[in-house]
Amino acid sequence: MKPYYLIKVNGENVTKKLKDLGLTLTITDQLDSHADTAQIDITDPNMILQRPETGAEVYIEAGWEEQGEPRKFGKFRIDQRSVNGFPVTISISAQTIDAKSAVKEQRTKAYPNKDYPTYGDIFREIASRNGWSPAIADRIDNEPNDYEAQSEENDIAFATRLKEKLDAGVSIKDGHMVINDKASGESVTGKKIPAINVALGVNLISFSASEVDKPKFSKVEASWFDRNKVEHKFQSSAASEEGPTFHIRHPFQTEEEARRAARSKAREITRSEGSARFTINGDPFAMAGAEVEVSGLGYGVYGKWHAVRVVHTFSGSSAYTTEIECEAPTGGAKKGLGEQPKVTGSASTAPVPTPEPTGPTLVGSGLLGDGPE
Repeated sequence: MKPYYLIKVNGENVTKKLKDLGLTLTITDQLDSHADTAQIDITDPNMILQRPETGAEVYIEAGWEEQGEPRKFGKFRIDQRSVNGFPVTISISAQTIDAKSAVKEQRTKAYPNKDYPTYGDIFREIASRNGWSPAIADRIDNEPNDYEAQSEENDIAFATRLKEKLDAGVSIKDGHMVINDKASGESVTGKKIPAINVALGVNLISFSASEVDKPKFSKVEASWFDRNKVEHKFQSSAASEEGPTFHIRHPFQTEEEARRAARSKAREITRSEGSARFTINGDPFAMAGAEVEVSGLGYGVYGKWHAVRVVHTFSGSSAYTTEIECEAPTGGAKKGLGEQPKVTGSASTAPVPTPEPTGPTLVGSGLLGDGPE
């Protein structure tokens, strides 16, 4: 099977002009990053190509020729260009947030409960003033807000602070502000993100995994002060399957704040217990936030993991691969326990790649179509 990709710059299809220029295309989707990124590297031995300007719009879709509809990775904005030699290599970096947009502006604003009763209301306000369409997971959308304040922060810094408190993922994808429940494995529609299947002898190219011997805690407790009853109360959340209780030292003002803090800390403790990295034959629909099901491997690696970073790489020399960085699943579930999961979906039909992307040859043209013929 052959990799497929389509690249447009400011609406012009430049795919054909990139094919024989040693193209490497890398698309990165990261759960803890506010923007997806795209990197295009090409060789220019005759130094005749005209580079696109920073701020130019890049549209990308990619997949496999024989597998029907490709994945539409969407629009990116070029924010950096560089050239190195020898041989001469041009590198173009782009991200899903315009580096010159209003999102960089410092802002001071209060978000009281009467105007913004939930965190979904706050995120919708941020999305609206930046021209994004909001897409918010139900748990985050309905999370009660007592009071929040944005103090000399840009919108990305403010959103990042909120997502840490809520254990959420915040990213900008093709004009949408996407707010996911970080550990749910669900999309903003509430539907399960398709699992990424990794199977020895089917689609697995390489792997590494490690388990960290950190102190384990069975649950996390956070305290809050009930002013009506004039007493301290506690909220707790399950963490690992064994160990003592982890106590958050400082008290919180409300029950909701204590509950959120306990839940976020419990998830953080669980995720830190192990990590893994898998490289597989390209899976265009693999994305950060998905559950990863591994079969055929020993050493406690098989079982379920949680994808936090997914990198798609198209290269003329090594075809199309997908690299998945994982953490241990949250909620007290341990990796590598129980029966090995059956391989279904993308892994069972994983293609065997050939190192030739699509598009006819056109050598010696400008990247934007106005170079030498």
